[in-house]
Amino acid sequence: ERKDPFSKASLQQRLNRFYKEFPVAALQANNRLSLYASDAYAKHRESGKTVLESIVEGLKEERANSPVGCANSLSKDLKLTHEQKTEVLTIFDEEQKQIANAFIAMSPSPRRTATPIFPAALFHKDGPLKLRQIGLNTADKIRCVLNSKQKEKFDRMQQKGERTLQRMERKAPRKLI
Repeated sequence: ERKDPFSKASLQQRLNRFYKEFPVAALQANNRLSLYASDAYAKHRESGKTVLESIVEGLKEERANSPVGCANSLSKDLKLTHEQKTEVLTIFDEEQKQIANAFIAMSPSPRRTATPIFPAALFHKDGPLKLRQIGLNTADKIRCVLNSKQKEKFDRMQQKGERTLQRMERKAPRKLI
C-alpha cells in the first residue's frame, strides 16, 4: 500500500519542513494572513478598497520594511558608501532571519516545526524582550560600519525611534500569555 504524497499529513509535513528551512517565507505568509484577518483589512473593505488593492499596499509596506528597503532608507538618511550599504544590507538580512527564527521558537505549536502563529508569538512572555534584543544587536552591528558623523545621526534616529516606541507602549500596553 503506497502512501498518498498529497494527503493532508504529507502536505503538512512538507509545509513544516519548508517553513523550517525558510523562516522568512513563514514570516511573510503569516503577516499576510494576519493582515487579512485584522481590523485593518476590515477598514480597507469598508473604504471600498478591493483585496488586490490591500495586497498591493501590504506589499509596498513589506518592501519598505524588507532588508533592502531598510538598507536603502538608511543609506539615503546617512549617505552611506556602496560598501557600507552592502554591509548594512547583510546585517538587515541576518536580523530578518533572527526575527523569523525567534517567532518560530515562540510559536505555541507543541512541536515547534508546525506553521508558527505569529500574532500569538508577539504576545509570548519573552517576545518583546527577544525582539528588542535582536534590534539592539542589529543597531550595534550597524554602528560598527558607520563613520563618526554617521554614528551621531544614527544615534539621534535611534533615540527618536525609542521615544516613539515608548509612546506607543503607553497607549497600548501588551498582555502577556
